[in-house]
Amino acid sequence: MFNMNAQLNLHQIINVEGLANMLKINSLDSFLKIGAGLRGKNIVFTPNDRTRVPIEGWRKENEVNDYPLRPISVVSKPTLVTGVDSSCIKIAETEEGTIYAVKCGIVFCISLEIVLHFKIGPLLLYLTESSLSDSELDNKIVKLVSFDPDIARRMIRINTERLVQSELAKILHNSLILVDGSLKLSCFENRNYNLKKIIENCVLHNNTLVGIGKSTKFKILDTVSGNLRDLNGPGILDVSLIVKSLVRNAIGLNTLVKFGGSTLLLRADIVEKDIHDAAAALGQILGNDPIPFGYPECLRMAHHISCFSKPDIAGIKGHILKNYDVVELASQDVRTNLLGSI
Repeated sequence: MFNMNAQLNLHQIINVEGLANMLKINSLDSFLKIGAGLRGKNIVFTPNDRTRVPIEGWRKENEVNDYPLRPISVVSKPTLVTGVDSSCIKIAETEEGTIYAVKCGIVFCISLEIVLHFKIGPLLLYLTESSLSDSELDNKIVKLVSFDPDIARRMIRINTERLVQSELAKILHNSLILVDGSLKLSCFENRNYNLKKIIENCVLHNNTLVGIGKSTKFKILDTVSGNLRDLNGPGILDVSLIVKSLVRNAIGLNTLVKFGGSTLLLRADIVEKDIHDAAAALGQILGNDPIPFGYPECLRMAHHISCFSKPDIAGIKGHILKNYDVVELASQDVRTNLLGSI
C-alpha cells in the first residue's frame, strides 16, 4: 500500500515561492533590458528561419547618400550569359563515414532567350576521415568536415561549382559567367581550380565573372543604398570600401545592384577594373538574360535544375542498394522518437 507519509514534501526541500520569485524577477529583469532596446524598432519576422528583407529597406535615420550611383544601360549586343548553381544532400551513413549526393545546374542565355540547360549528376561521394586525410585539406578542416554535415555539404558544393566554373572559363570566350553568391576565396577550394585560377582563365579568354547574392548579411550596406533603392530603373552602387573592410578574402568590385525599377537590391561582386566596366557587364546581362523577377533567369533556372526531388533520392537509394552490396540496417528518427512529431 502506498504510504502518503513517504511522499517527499517539496516545500521542505526547497523554498518554492522564493525560487519562483527569484526566477520571475531575473527573467523579467533580463526581458526588460531586451525590451527597452527593442522598443520602437523596425522589425521583420522570419518564419521557418527563412531570410527575409524589408521591401523598402530598413530606412535608418543615419542613412548616407553620398556613395556614387550609376544607372545601368541595357547592352543589346548578343553575349552568352551562363549561370551555375549546385545543391548537395546527405544520403546515408556507415560506421566509418557519410554518403553525399551533389547535382549541378548550368544554364545558357543569349538575346533574352534560354538556349541550353543541363545538369551534372547526381554524383555520389563517400567521405571518411581516412579519405579526407589523404586530401590537401588542413587537419582542422578535415575534423570539421568529418563531424559536421553542413560544412561537408558546403565543401562539396564549393568544389563542384569551382570545377564547372573553371572549365567554363577555359572553353567560353567573350561571355559572362554568373555565380550564385559572393566572390570570395574559400579554405575548401582545390588549388587546381580555385577562384584565382578561374579569374585568370576568364581574363585570358575575355570572360567576366560575376557573383550575385540574393541577400547580404551586412546591414550596414542598407544605410548607403537609399539612392539606389529610390532609383526608377536599373542601377549599381560601389560599396567595395565597406565590404573589403569587413571581409578579408572578397574579390572584385563589390557592389549593390538593382536590375529593375521596383525589384530587390542584390549584392554583386564583379571582376572588372572599375564601376564603368562593371555597369557595362551588368548591362550585357540585362540585354541577354530575361531577368523576370529582378534576378538573372539563368541562375534561377540553374538552382531549380540542381535541386533534389523525392524521385531523385529514391533512385539514389535504389542505386546504392543494387550496386554496392550494402546491408541496410533498421533505423529510427532520434528526434521524433524522443520529442514526438510536433
